[in-house]
Amino acid sequence: NWMLVPRDRIANVRATPGTGSLALNWTAPSGAACKVTAANTAPVTSDDSSDADATAHGRAQTYNATGLSSGTAYWRITCGTARSSGTATVN
Repeated sequence: NWMLVPRDRIANVRATPGTGSLALNWTAPSGAACKVTAANTAPVTSDDSSDADATAHGRAQTYNATGLSSGTAYWRITCGTARSSGTATVN
């Protein structure tokens, strides 16, 4: 018997920009802390080993990036094999 197992997914991502900051909130596929990066330049590699650990409250997770310049901020969230990324405009 073969069974297809759905891929883990990061859901309900909300990026809230502030003055020099970006708050990220999401629902992780498990309660394990995810890895996160947010910067004014896009990540140059897919290696997430130096990304920061998110604050995990079960599957509801958060990360607050500070020290960003106004303009486009690039973010990436990695939870095991699941990954989500995007941009937001920081004030």
